[in-house]
Amino acid sequence: NPIFINPLDGNPAKILGSMLLNSSIHSPENVFKFSNNEESKSTLLNQAHMHQKQIEAAAKRLDYKLVEHKLEELKELYEALALESLKKVYVQCVAELGKHLHQQYKMATGKIEKCLADRNVLKETEVKQYKIVIENAQLADRLRDLYLNHETINSEAYTDYLNERIDFMMVGLEKRSIDDLSLKAVLDKAKVIVSAFGDVKPKYKEACTKVSQQIFHVAMENSKDLYMKHEYED
Repeated sequence: NPIFINPLDGNPAKILGSMLLNSSIHSPENVFKFSNNEESKSTLLNQAHMHQKQIEAAAKRLDYKLVEHKLEELKELYEALALESLKKVYVQCVAELGKHLHQQYKMATGKIEKCLADRNVLKETEVKQYKIVIENAQLADRLRDLYLNHETINSEAYTDYLNERIDFMMVGLEKRSIDDLSLKAVLDKAKVIVSAFGDVKPKYKEACTKVSQQIFHVAMENSKDLYMKHEYED
């Protein structure tokens, strides 16, 4: 006989006793069938949208552990129920996360780019802030590996950007006059970056070597001129 279970007003002991009097069900997978009506689908979709809002808020706070937790719950939900509406929300969340990581990269590199402009100064505080952004990006690398494609920005892109900028800044330095104030300004900026990021040292050291050779050459030429002038005056 069927047993009616009332979770609000039912008597648990009575229900359990009734269940014990009934024989067990063999092959329950053939007896019980999973089904979803429109009301339950609507409830699940609302829950998925709540997850979506939580993921967006957590990403803004850079709480990537919570982002991973909620994304994993959403993924398991749509995979278990095979509902296209839930999968659509999950795909939207993943796409928004990719955009968020790209925006973080553009904001951080944009600030450094302004500091590296000819008439601006790059301070250690700005470099420290950039390092913090990289550390946050490293926390997000796990999300990239789990849910995003490999074209998404990762933490290494931040260092790659600095290497590209250092390469650009060092081009043609040896051709500038040692009296050119912009030469010192460029080297000062490069030094601040190199002091914080060891991965960008080679190009900077190469440029310093070339500039040192140029200074030595100019010093030798000036010494010769002074010597010749002194000899002529004698």
